[in-house]
Amino acid sequence: MLKGERRSNMIPFFERLAEEGLWDASARWSSLDTQAESTVMHGFWIRPGHGTFVKMGKDIDGSEVKHWLRWDGLVSALDAQIERSKDVAWRDALRASRHRVTCPSCQGSGLGVASSLLELDGVPFDRWIRERSLALFLKAIESLIDTGQQGDAANRLQAVHANLGRRPEYRYLICLYDSKFRVRPDRDLLRDVVELVGEQPDLMEATALLAELYARTGDMSRADLFARLALESPSPSARARANEVLSARANDTAAVPSSHVQEIDRAAESPRRARSSRPDRAESPADRTELARALGRAARVARGCGPGPVDTQILVTYAPSGAVRFIHFAASPPPAAMQSCVLNAVARSRVPAFDGPALSVLKTMSW
Repeated sequence: MLKGERRSNMIPFFERLAEEGLWDASARWSSLDTQAESTVMHGFWIRPGHGTFVKMGKDIDGSEVKHWLRWDGLVSALDAQIERSKDVAWRDALRASRHRVTCPSCQGSGLGVASSLLELDGVPFDRWIRERSLALFLKAIESLIDTGQQGDAANRLQAVHANLGRRPEYRYLICLYDSKFRVRPDRDLLRDVVELVGEQPDLMEATALLAELYARTGDMSRADLFARLALESPSPSARARANEVLSARANDTAAVPSSHVQEIDRAAESPRRARSSRPDRAESPADRTELARALGRAARVARGCGPGPVDTQILVTYAPSGAVRFIHFAASPPPAAMQSCVLNAVARSRVPAFDGPALSVLKTMSW
């Protein structure tokens, strides 16, 4: 089996490696240094395509895997043969010898050699990944964006896309970048940030960005609400962004912004207010007892969405018509399979029509 691997893959690859000046064709195992030994044992992982080098021949254009020369190492070749071998003693001996080691090519970073050339705050990118926390790394990129270093921020974001592109923190940084440098219209960004905050309510940096985007698009009531939520964040950047939104709205008032958001809990907190002379509308802005009743009914319906324990907060905005205009998990969302059901239960709630602007409340649900 190994003779076939040597003939089909190893020899053609190392001959090509030598032709490119990347390998000493006369070298013997006893003379190899640590890096060269690692290449033989663990592979050569610089790959612009499906492999490292395109093979020679007719109709070879690199569009298919079989068009490429690649070397994954003797360890990988042996591992691939364990189940195929009929020699039980050999299989058992090989399994017993297996153990985990740090990748000698990337030293555990999962990155190519070029990553050592890219620095952030004076530290090579591969060292950030190996030795420092992801949170600190993302904060460093956030700082580049906030200070207007567009080129540096773009380079770092592009460099980490393959590794971090699906993480919510990376999605936040992309939205922040697009917002700071006006890459996309605010309303397009708003949709993405609303979705991100709905999925990650504890990512307060995104909540603060949502407040900023609402302010820029003229929805000051929602901007105020999300800014006050972000004021409770331990993140200095989230608090700073929230304070900017609230300070801009306060204009020339000297009061320090408060993080208070009206919360409707399991029971009404005050007697029902007197009705206005108009029988179909509650007195400004809305009757708290009616709010508590509507959300209490919604909570009972939501219990049917699945078993507990669930302990979540939902942010609900009622339009003056009494219908739900906006709904969003503010903290500790339930399991993903239940989220749509819970939101639908609350979205169907209604309160009597009232005078004044739309009203946003927090509802705690536990079961």
